[in-house]
Amino acid sequence: MNAVLEETGSDGAGATHPLRGPGPLVVGRSQECDVCVNDSRVSRKQFRLVLERHKWVLEDLGSTNGTLVNNERVRRVELKEGDTIACGRVRLRFRVKEPEPVEGLPTTQKHEPARDRRAAARAAKRTREIEVPAASKALADTARVVGERYEIGELIHRGSTGTFFKSRDLKDDRIVCVKILNPNVADDPKELGRFVRGVRTAAKLQHPNIVQLYRAGNSAGKWWLAMEYVDGPSLRQVVAKYGVGNMLAPARVLAIARDITAALEVAYEHQVLHRNIRPENILLAKSATAKLADFALVRGVVLSTMNRITGTSDLVGDLAYMAPERTEPDGEADCRSDIYSLGACLYSLLTGRPPFTGRGTVQMIDTVRNQMPTPPTRINLAVPGPLEGIVLKCLAKSPADRYQTPMELREDVARVGRFQGMWT
Repeated sequence: MNAVLEETGSDGAGATHPLRGPGPLVVGRSQECDVCVNDSRVSRKQFRLVLERHKWVLEDLGSTNGTLVNNERVRRVELKEGDTIACGRVRLRFRVKEPEPVEGLPTTQKHEPARDRRAAARAAKRTREIEVPAASKALADTARVVGERYEIGELIHRGSTGTFFKSRDLKDDRIVCVKILNPNVADDPKELGRFVRGVRTAAKLQHPNIVQLYRAGNSAGKWWLAMEYVDGPSLRQVVAKYGVGNMLAPARVLAIARDITAALEVAYEHQVLHRNIRPENILLAKSATAKLADFALVRGVVLSTMNRITGTSDLVGDLAYMAPERTEPDGEADCRSDIYSLGACLYSLLTGRPPFTGRGTVQMIDTVRNQMPTPPTRINLAVPGPLEGIVLKCLAKSPADRYQTPMELREDVARVGRFQGMWT
């Protein structure tokens, strides 16, 4: 849940401080705090805010003069819209801030699935189509402008669910990434219904480690997404270009684990699963920040039946990062399935290969379900033992033996990072 603190009584009155989950976010006089206030009567670390089950909770950090919520001194309290917070001369108001809606999507009733082609046709009809100019061969039938504002540019990548283009937002004059969905997704009414719901959900996930979705829609029968453009390669490209033996340094891998775990925490708070975490969907910006991409398209839904898995030879790459329970015909998935997939990515970064390989889908499924991965230290002696422990726990066959939440994983990643002297 996104929210803001509005300063209503201090030298900074009128300032707003956005709160992005899951925290903790510390408020106090110290420059090290997430929200720094200028008041000598405020403690260096006055209180902190933590997002718990979609609710922001305030916890006083043993401040000298105490923290008041609605004029009552508190130690721990769940905040509600409009609550006032007082410490020293500082007055703050807690406001819930809903994310901006994603434009261009068909309007559907809550929980309404696109169950048949007529429903999908009605959804497409409610979107605004534009006239498609003559497209060059390089654009391969893609409109030169989509959504009446995105000018399609150079090809970035062709994936299993769509094609990515570096594009320009003509309205806001900025570079964005536009993804045009492949027909295998757009032409399936069930997949299309999931896509619409997925986009609405993904728009709520606002975090520095998540590629931000801007808009989505349908133009001339083609479904598209406009999203944040990340000025850096995917992990797959990084390993191919810079990796020694297709491996990255353990310190860099641990930093990537920290960033993507932060993204999964936000998804967990919103009860959202990614279902397709793999090196292609983790991007590294020039700032070295890792970002998780493609939340809007839940690729895993097309793998929900055994016919789909055993009948398609190009899924071996996907299966290498897929949790065992998701290879079952009616396999249940939760946050622990995403944790497994992240562990598989970390394994491949440390060893230069996925945890499991196979010559075909049937062999891959058997390997994923029944074989244990070779410990990373047997392949790469530079891997610290504690980091290997994290990866192997993520890759446990049973979900009950893995980290139960991204928060548990984050705590171990932070502990190992401190122990290895990688960060304070």
